Amino acid sequence: MGMLLSLELVPQTNVLIARISGERPAHDDDALEDFMEMWGCVSDCCRENEIHRVLTLVSVAGNTSSLLVLKFFLQLESLGFERCIRTAIVFPTLRQRRVSQIGIDIASHRGWEMAGFDAEVHARQWLGM
Repeated sequence: MGMLLSLELVPQTNVLIARISGERPAHDDDALEDFMEMWGCVSDCCRENEIHRVLTLVSVAGNTSSLLVLKFFLQLESLGFERCIRTAIVFPTLRQRRVSQIGIDIASHRGWEMAGFDAEVHARQWLGM
């Protein structure tokens, strides 16, 4: 399967900017595999660069599935994603943020510092940038 999504990682002083863009795979299993691979890369980059804040800018076309969101956020720990990483996720549409919010809420309840945003400026404020 070729990845329809792309990931750009830009480590800066004390923050990692992660840009996820492209077309979401049509099937949830394929999309989950792609998202798990990308977030594994985010986790590795944070660990290698001793970064504890992530600004994630999402620009993904295609439907967002609440089942995919739940599966993904319940598997964060398997990616090596550490709870000390404060993560702001900026979604391109209100619908994508709303569908993803349940997963973010679950992750937050399980000890991860995460929040979803409609605007990059608010995400940057929340991260203290």
